[in-house]
Amino acid sequence: MSYPNLTILGIDEVKRLDRPQVDFLLSILSPEDLLLPPAWVVQERWLSFGFADLDDPHAASGSYFPPTRSDVLLILAFGRQVLDQQAGREDPLTLLIHCSAGVSRSTAAGYAILCDWLGPGREAEAVQAVLAVRPVAQPNRLMVAYADDILARQGRMIETAQAFYERT
Repeated sequence: MSYPNLTILGIDEVKRLDRPQVDFLLSILSPEDLLLPPAWVVQERWLSFGFADLDDPHAASGSYFPPTRSDVLLILAFGRQVLDQQAGREDPLTLLIHCSAGVSRSTAAGYAILCDWLGPGREAEAVQAVLAVRPVAQPNRLMVAYADDILARQGRMIETAQAFYERT
């Protein structure tokens, strides 16, 4: 099976891109940082979220609120849409995921999507793939926990994600 390419960046890096080869764009920013889609992305291939990088589901404060299980469900559905579009293609599509710094929310989304694409038992491979494209990855723990539950991984995603946090 051929998988789409995954790219993970911070918003400043995305803003510097000039007509990149991106087929799908997933934006995860805090509500006050939400932006219009870049001119180079097809509107139907862009999904945007406005939640803060919070790991506690009860940590909402003012306009800052954590990701929800519904957010992660939508992120996984978007990843499946990308994978469905990849079917039958020889050249890989590219999914660009970004958040403010390209460290936590975007890497959690990338890890969740890769775990879904690769299937159960390949969580360590998904960790290595995320680290290959974003060595500074420190995925949002709440998003990982929601994805683990949604994908019925019985804690394997959470356990395997420890490799992100234990690096020196």
